[in-house]
Amino acid sequence: MIYLNFYKKSEREAEPVWRFKLSFVYEAFRNLSFVLEDEIFYEQKGKSEWDKNRITTGIEWVLNDQVELICFYRFENELGKVLADFDHTLGIYLGFSLEKKKEDERRRSGHPYPW
Repeated sequence: MIYLNFYKKSEREAEPVWRFKLSFVYEAFRNLSFVLEDEIFYEQKGKSEWDKNRITTGIEWVLNDQVELICFYRFENELGKVLADFDHTLGIYLGFSLEKKKEDERRRSGHPYPW
């Protein structure tokens, strides 16, 4: 009888991936910010190549000291494929804190975004 260990980690080499990210943030008001980001990924497997590009745009609205709302739209594509093969993502993030922050610990709207 042969017993297989299904929980054994697969034996494969790590594939290093580099991510380059450029972000533009415009803080319209103290509690409202707009963002535009571009990320490009470089994989070092087999023959090294630029793998994919990801563009994200969104808004962050800090409702009060404990609640923030972030909405974003993201599309990405594999660079070796046609442009019609975009992956589209629409996201909503609602963050809240159960403890009220002190005045000097309050986070202003804007970067860094949790998405």
